[in-house]
Amino acid sequence: MAGKKKAPTKAVAKNTTKTNAEQTDVPSDVTELNGEPIEVNGITGVEELAEPDVISKTNGKQVVKTKKSKGQKNNVEVEVSDDKLVTVKSKRNNQSNGDEKQSTSNPKKSISTNGTARTKRKQEPENLPQSTSSKRSKRKSLEEQAIEVKRKKTEKTSDKIAIDNRIETPGIMMIKGRDIVIAGLFGLGPDREQLTNLTELKNYKFKLIAAGSMHVLGVTEDGKLMSWGCNDEGALGRDTSVEDSETRPGVVQIPEEEGAEIYSISAGGSHSAILLSNGNVYSWGTFRDKNGDMGFHPDGKKQLTPKLIMSNVKKIASGINHLVMLSKNKVYTMGCGDEGQLGRICQRHSNRDSRVGKQLLLNPQLLNLRKKVDDIWANYDTTFLRLSDSSIYSFGLNAHGQLGVENDDKCVYFPQMSESLSRLKIKSISAGTQHVTLLDEQGAVYVLGDYKDGRLGMDIAENQKVPKVLSSLPQIKLATCGSDNSFVVTENNKLMAWGIGFEEKDDNDVIYYIPTDVDAANRIDQKTIVQATSSDSAVFLLLQD
Repeated sequence: MAGKKKAPTKAVAKNTTKTNAEQTDVPSDVTELNGEPIEVNGITGVEELAEPDVISKTNGKQVVKTKKSKGQKNNVEVEVSDDKLVTVKSKRNNQSNGDEKQSTSNPKKSISTNGTARTKRKQEPENLPQSTSSKRSKRKSLEEQAIEVKRKKTEKTSDKIAIDNRIETPGIMMIKGRDIVIAGLFGLGPDREQLTNLTELKNYKFKLIAAGSMHVLGVTEDGKLMSWGCNDEGALGRDTSVEDSETRPGVVQIPEEEGAEIYSISAGGSHSAILLSNGNVYSWGTFRDKNGDMGFHPDGKKQLTPKLIMSNVKKIASGINHLVMLSKNKVYTMGCGDEGQLGRICQRHSNRDSRVGKQLLLNPQLLNLRKKVDDIWANYDTTFLRLSDSSIYSFGLNAHGQLGVENDDKCVYFPQMSESLSRLKIKSISAGTQHVTLLDEQGAVYVLGDYKDGRLGMDIAENQKVPKVLSSLPQIKLATCGSDNSFVVTENNKLMAWGIGFEEKDDNDVIYYIPTDVDAANRIDQKTIVQATSSDSAVFLLLQD
């Protein structure tokens, strides 16, 4: 998605010493998850890790106390003495200790509680006799069962939790539009201000693309994350101190996680985010509100490199200055909330100068919605949710009725159901600053919100609070919005648009009041458009042969 803001002064980023908040190393405790969002560097609403076995010393001996697991009736104590042999005691009711005691001269195996003992045992191997107990030979020992349970919890981080938004076969990127602040939005170098025709970004093939206000992200065919465009607020996630390096694609270094791949990406006004296959979310950049730069962290600092902010996430979506995450049918939000786009903070607390301050805004927090959520969309200053019963809830900026709710308030601060949107079988939702474009499962396009400057693609003279179908369009497969326009791709790969165009005539913007063909058909002839995304002033397409 994309967003509008004041054109920043182009600045060259300098190398600085990273603060603790800017470190990208994954904390060691992140590798053990048991299915709920974790706590990372102050992030709340997260899970605690499983408690480790307790090791204590008694009379010169180390005692490993293993807590009961589900279905296990007995407590087990394993005493490790200096001679490295083990006595296993099971405490049972109505039985004497002599019935269950096992001779220390005939244990099943020896157990070491530290690396030093293990090394010593390897150097001095002992031939220990096998246990003659028929019960123990037919089942796993209790300590083996405990180790297996712990291993299952640890391996959960490699599960594929996230939705994979990548295309199977990489494609080429084609671009059309204007680079208003000449920030390298096209990835073609510092001198390309306008592309009047669809132009290919050569030498790269992508499986996933996302455009923010003035920067772009792309995942290459070999899984690398590339970024280019304006980096004044750290949205590129990489060092651009070399002159003009931000105007061409560059690799963003993501902390390595075994078996994890980038499944989804999102870009806002000044921030970026990625979602890995294991459900981990990394983000960087900064957020802005009506008073300017808020920072990425509650202390006001920007985040210049990717930082782990949440785990066990299925999907992410970025508005211009807020980030939305879906985890186990629950929604978490962070960022600017002054238009209600976070859906969890009342108006008097939505400002950074309120009593709760930025701590409540800039940490992922759970949305208080006692319903299961299946999908999320975030654009500019709006957020939409689809529940498991297919109903649609929305919140955020509603100045022109673009949320589709009966509420006439300029801003909606908590989720409200839209009766009119809930009647549609919605496939995707995209929004500009004041209008919304919806695509249903049958390929029909609906619009609502501000009618001015052709934003709704029809000849009307009033705002639409209830979705109106664009009956003049053929069947559509993709839809995306810029700040003041909309783009759709037909089933036969024709690109169409309406609203404020990228061209100028007599120093005035060209306005398309109805859906219009964009560019010559032979520019994308014999190719299939598989992804489309928009910035404030350009459209980016991913095409396959």
